[in-house]
Amino acid sequence: MTAALQPQSGILFIAFGSRGDTQPLLVLAHSVSTDPTFTSCRVSFITHAAHMDWIGNLDLSPDLQYFWANSDPFVLPHKVGSKQWIYRKPCLRVYSRLAIPSHSCISPTQRAEQDASQRQCCLSACQTLFAKVPAAARIGLRVCKQPGLIVYNLFSLEGFHLAEAFGLISVAASPCAPPSSAPPGFWDAMAAEDPEFVSSLQASRLPFMRRGGCGDLVSRAHIHEWMWPLFADHWGVWRTAALNLPASPCQFDRTAAPMLLLGISSLLCPESSRSLTTATMCGPWDIHSIQLHRGPEGWLHGPPSSPGSKPLLVDLGCSSRMLDLDQQQAFLELVGALARKSTIGIHLSGSQLRLPELDTRVLEVGSLTQDRRKCSHQKVHLHRDPVSHSHLLPSCCAILHVGGAGTTLAAAKAGTPQLVAPLHFDQEDWACCVARTGIGIRIASLLDMVHRGTDQGRLDDEAESLAHAIQRLVRDPGVAQRCREMEQTLRGEDGVRAALRVIERLLAEGSRVADG
Repeated sequence: MTAALQPQSGILFIAFGSRGDTQPLLVLAHSVSTDPTFTSCRVSFITHAAHMDWIGNLDLSPDLQYFWANSDPFVLPHKVGSKQWIYRKPCLRVYSRLAIPSHSCISPTQRAEQDASQRQCCLSACQTLFAKVPAAARIGLRVCKQPGLIVYNLFSLEGFHLAEAFGLISVAASPCAPPSSAPPGFWDAMAAEDPEFVSSLQASRLPFMRRGGCGDLVSRAHIHEWMWPLFADHWGVWRTAALNLPASPCQFDRTAAPMLLLGISSLLCPESSRSLTTATMCGPWDIHSIQLHRGPEGWLHGPPSSPGSKPLLVDLGCSSRMLDLDQQQAFLELVGALARKSTIGIHLSGSQLRLPELDTRVLEVGSLTQDRRKCSHQKVHLHRDPVSHSHLLPSCCAILHVGGAGTTLAAAKAGTPQLVAPLHFDQEDWACCVARTGIGIRIASLLDMVHRGTDQGRLDDEAESLAHAIQRLVRDPGVAQRCREMEQTLRGEDGVRAALRVIERLLAEGSRVADG
């Protein structure tokens, strides 16, 4: 039995990144706002202003308060040489192993301006929701005067620092595993810079009196697995100047580690998630729990296929923003060639493509149906607005995507076979997960297919190979059976409910501490 929540407790959700990164936390925020348990709580949500349009198409709680940050969710930090600079302290420089296209990057000055705007939005939201200002040297919840909770994803680590400054509980929540553990050289550099702190970390998780809802101290495992980006020096400047905190986090005695919640099913779980020792999996937080405001009638009308067959859905999601203009054009040409080589129609989700700058005529492939009255339709049905996976996937024979966590889950819950062509980040993990569970196949990287098809003049060969892979997948009775089994099992999980019970417990424990 949890303690009663104090009236007017505040819960702040912060989610930056792409739609796939922010949508799961929006589901949690909406669910908290509509759950009777949290009737007395004020719930707010912070994300990029660029997400206003698609959020506006959801039937969300009218009690949910929004704060919009004027920062771009589709850009990444500037690259130094061939490596991306993601972490820097005095005498500490660690670089990413990720290959990031140059068009997606911005200069250090632009990054600093966006960071400042984003952090000011978060600070203002905290001051509005929790009605107080950061105080100097707060030590966890020991001086917490008002119960509250900050939930943030791994692209909005502002939440961790703000919780420390305001004396609140914090929870990191992610629909997928952290992008990477501490890079090579991290611990050597940390030991050289702050040997006392490093030596004070425990090698394993140690229990202590429950404070802030977490039974662990911050340990080497916590930092190595997901907290290491918190120690970048750009956070230090903000902590001292705006939050009245020491430059480095976790400097207080016996600091409680924030909980890391993963919205992942144990049935559909990449190996990178299974290996984490400091995370709690509670099941997926998918958008199906929120009613979508449907668009104009006919938006689900699909492309013509051969009699008795279902169309294919091709959806790169927000990852299409990682392709430059030439790569996006080459991708459209590959889809057009696939339509010519295949007897099935294609739904193409193009909302994240730079369509005004692309030649979409390469998609104009005449219908292969016998009904000449349908010749005005095209085999490729281009969706210029975001598509609803829950509405569209059940009517498709398969989906070709790059392995985003949300798309992988949506297809699994719809029982739709998957072809995964990973592009970057954790998508390779999800591609391997799909192949391991037998609900789809991992095919060549999308960029590899595009490169071979255009630069090497083998577009038709690539399209024909892809068409054969699709046919083998949709005709495999074993895949169909495993997809049905996965669909039935996943629909029995309620990750949102499990997460809400964790939030309820943490907020109640914060209330007890605030009461003294």
